[in-house]
Amino acid sequence: MKKALVKSTGEIVKVDTRLESSRYGLLWKEVGTSRSFPDSELQLFDDSGVTDFVETWHPNYYHSDLIAWIDDLHCALDNECDDEKLARIKETWGNSPGFWLRELINLEIAAFRDSLERYYKLQYPNIKS
Repeated sequence: MKKALVKSTGEIVKVDTRLESSRYGLLWKEVGTSRSFPDSELQLFDDSGVTDFVETWHPNYYHSDLIAWIDDLHCALDNECDDEKLARIKETWGNSPGFWLRELINLEIAAFRDSLERYYKLQYPNIKS
């Protein structure tokens, strides 16, 4: 599943299936609806490059509280959390999705920085920073 911006309306939709149509070319089907959009009408959100980099180079990625909080905040902002996780997020970060987003940005900046630092330490082991 991917998120996409509908260029003509500014609407954000979730799409998951890419179809070929002889009349419209490539189409994306919106999740949970019967609507579809031509590929040219959408701007897909693709953060896979950054996500893959952080997953590869972040120290202790699979056991990091920082990464867990990033995942939880994404879950909350996408309205995909169960009640227990949402309660934990509200207890820690408050009730404001706007605040969650600001904190998510700060946490992702920290995760990316940690990943870059590890990458460059391994790339240039003889240079001290």
